[in-house]
Amino acid sequence: VRSVEALDAVPEDARVLVVGAGALKNGPAPWAEKLARWVDAGGCLVCLEQDEYPDGWLPVEVEIDAKHSTAIAFPRAEGHPVLAGLSAEDLRFWQPDHIVARKTLIKPMRGNFVPVIDAGGIRSAIDDMNGLSWAPLLELPYGRGRYMLSQLVLVERAGVEPAADILLRNLLNYAAEAPPPVSRRVGLLADPDSKLKTALDGMGLVYESLLGAVRAERLGGLGLVIAGGGPEAWRSLREGAAAVKEWVKSGGVLWLNELGPEQAGLAEEIIGGRCELGPADAEPMWLVGADPLTAGLSNHELYWRDRPIWDQWTAMRKIIEYQPTIEATGAVVLTDPPGLVKVPVGQGWVLVDQILWASTEQNRVEGLRIASVLLTNLGAELGLSSFRAVAPENFAPLDISSWCNLSLRGDPDGGWMGHGPDALAGFPTGRQMLGGAVFEIPSSEKAVIALRGKERPNYPERVTGITIGAKARALHFLHTCAWGYGGGEAAAYIIHYEDGTSVRVPLHVGVELADWYVEPKPLPGARVAWRGYIADKPGPIGVHVMRWVNPYPEKLITAMDFVSACKDPVPVLMAVTIEK
Repeated sequence: VRSVEALDAVPEDARVLVVGAGALKNGPAPWAEKLARWVDAGGCLVCLEQDEYPDGWLPVEVEIDAKHSTAIAFPRAEGHPVLAGLSAEDLRFWQPDHIVARKTLIKPMRGNFVPVIDAGGIRSAIDDMNGLSWAPLLELPYGRGRYMLSQLVLVERAGVEPAADILLRNLLNYAAEAPPPVSRRVGLLADPDSKLKTALDGMGLVYESLLGAVRAERLGGLGLVIAGGGPEAWRSLREGAAAVKEWVKSGGVLWLNELGPEQAGLAEEIIGGRCELGPADAEPMWLVGADPLTAGLSNHELYWRDRPIWDQWTAMRKIIEYQPTIEATGAVVLTDPPGLVKVPVGQGWVLVDQILWASTEQNRVEGLRIASVLLTNLGAELGLSSFRAVAPENFAPLDISSWCNLSLRGDPDGGWMGHGPDALAGFPTGRQMLGGAVFEIPSSEKAVIALRGKERPNYPERVTGITIGAKARALHFLHTCAWGYGGGEAAAYIIHYEDGTSVRVPLHVGVELADWYVEPKPLPGARVAWRGYIADKPGPIGVHVMRWVNPYPEKLITAMDFVSACKDPVPVLMAVTIEK
C-alpha cells in the first residue's frame, strides 16, 4: 500500500487507487485527464463518501445531491461481486442511526454507468425527480478500467455495522481482481433522420454505419449491431438478413429496436422461430428475474406515468407500441409485458427491444437511462468523455463567415437578444477547441447565423448553400437559440450530397440545442461547449455542441442549409466543423 499526495501522481503500475472519505473538494480538476488515462489503461479508482465532487473529474456527468440521504437502499445489479454475501435486508437501517448513505449520487442521464445499489426519495421539484433516482454505489466502466463511486457510509460505520464492513471488503477485492470491462465494436442500421440515430448520437455511441451495406465483410469484427429507426434501415437488414443471421450464429449480438408488425417476418427469419406483434396498452412494466443485460435497471425506469407520478389517478403512458409474442428455443422474456426479449441464435443472440426509449418525449430521462445501462452491459462505448484525446488533424473547421448575418454584439437597438451589446463579450473567436471538437469561430463583424423567430421576425427564415465540399464521418454544430423555453422543433439542418440526395437533421429545444440564457446542462442530443456569465442573471449562460454522425460517410457532402421552424425560438448557428 502506497499513499499519493495528488491525483495526478498515481504510479503507473498501481492497480487500485482509493480516494479517502472527504478528500475531494469542489473546483477545477486539472489532474482529471491524467487520472482518466490511468483508469483507461486498466486502473480502478474507488472513491469513498465525499461531501462534494470537483468539476468535470469523471467521464460521465455525475452529481451529488447534498440534501439526499437514505436509510433504505436496494441491490440493483444482482450477482455483482460487490454484493456477495449480502441480502436486500443488509442494505437498510444501519447502526447506530439507520443511515445507509448520505449526499447520494443522482443516477446519470446517459453515459457508460451501472447503478450497483440504488435508493429512492422525492425532491421538492416533484415533477423533476422522484422514486429510485439515486445511486449510493455507481460503477463507471472506462476503457480497460473503472471508477467505483460510493456514497455509502462505509468509513463512518466501519467496525460498527457488519454490512458496511462486508461491502468495503468486497469493493476493494473487486477493484483489485475484476477483469477489464466487456468491450464490443458496434454497427448501426438506422435511418439518417430517425429518432433512434438521433438518440444514439446524443448519447455519444461509437459506431460504424452499416446503412445500405450489410455484408459479411462489414460485419466482421463487430460484436453488436443495432437495427431499427425507419424503412431504409429495415430494407438494408432484410437484404442482408442471411449474412446477419450467420454473423449472429458465430457469436454476434443483434439488437432489433421497436419492431412493427411489418418486421415480424424479418425477425422470424433471423431468430428461426415465431414472432407476432400486436398493439400494446398503456400499462405498468416490470423486470422479470435477473439477467446480466438488465443489471443496474430498476422498475422505476420502466414506470411511465403522467406527472405527477405520485398521484395514483394519473394515466399510464405507453412504454411499448407493439407487444411481441415470441416462440423460439431458449427465448427469455426480461420484462412483463415483454418489452425486452433475448433469443439465442447459435453462439450469439438477438435482443428484441420494444421499449420506446428512443422516441419518447415525456420520459426521455428514463429512456436514456434504460438505453445507457443496456449499452454499458453490452460493452458499447458511449464516448461522451472530454478526456478522450482530440486530434486537431481529425477536424476541418468550416469558414461560415460569408453566410453570417449578425454580430456577437447583436442588434444596434437591443444588443444580443435584448440583453445589451456585451452579453457575449467573453465568447471566444478564432480557432477554438470546444465540446470535443475544433471550430473556427468567425471574428468578423457578422459572426453568427441567426434565423427568424417570433421575437425577431426580420431575421431570414433560412440560409442556404453553406459550402462543405468534403466527405465526413460526422459534423459538429456549435449552436444555441433565444426565447427557447417551450420545447419543440426550433430549426433544422439540411445536408446535401453530391448524388442529389439530402438528409434533414431536426433541432429540438431541450434535446439538440438550448436557450443561451438558461443555465447550461447536458442535453440528450448535445453537450455543453461553453459557459459564460452576464451581469443581469446570477447563473451561467451557455452554448452547446451537437455531433451528427453522417450515415453516408462514403458520399461527398456538397452543402448544407439552416432553416428555421419560424416558431418562438430564434435559432443561432455559431460554427461548423467536419470530423474526418
